[in-house]
Amino acid sequence: MRVREVADTLHVAPTTVRNWSNAFQEFLSPGATPAKGRTREYSTDDLRMLAAVAHYKAVHRLTYAQIRERLQAGDHETLDIAVPEPPPGEASDVALVPMSLVQALYAEIARLEDRLAESEREGARLEQRLRELEAHWSPRWRRMLGR
Repeated sequence: MRVREVADTLHVAPTTVRNWSNAFQEFLSPGATPAKGRTREYSTDDLRMLAAVAHYKAVHRLTYAQIRERLQAGDHETLDIAVPEPPPGEASDVALVPMSLVQALYAEIARLEDRLAESEREGARLEQRLRELEAHWSPRWRRMLGR
C-alpha cells in the first residue's frame, strides 16, 4: 500500500502517515521508511502498527513517547482493531476503527434512542395534560369573558 491508501484507510492526512512513519520507523518494515527518493510501500503489518498509533492518538490521547512505550511493550498486539484488506491496486474506503469505539458508539446510540423515546412519551403526556386543562378551563374563561 502507498501513503495515500494508508491515509485513506486510517482517515488521516498523508502527511500524518509520513510523520508517524518517521516517528515510529523502528516498528515498521523497511519499505515503509525507505531511503530518500524512494516510494513508501506499507505492508499489512505496517498498517496494523499505524492503526495502533492512530488508536492511541485518537482514543487515548497519548504522546509519541507514551505510544512508543506501548508499542515496545507489545500492547498494540492485544488491541481489537479490524484491519481491512484493500482490494489489490485500489485504495480502501474502509476505515480502521477500534471495536471498543464501535461498541461505545452503539451504546451511545442506544442510550440516545432511549432518551428520545422517553422524551416522546413525556411530550405525549404533556399534550394530554394540556388538552385536559383546556377542556376544564376553557368553558370557565368563556363564561367569565361573557362569550
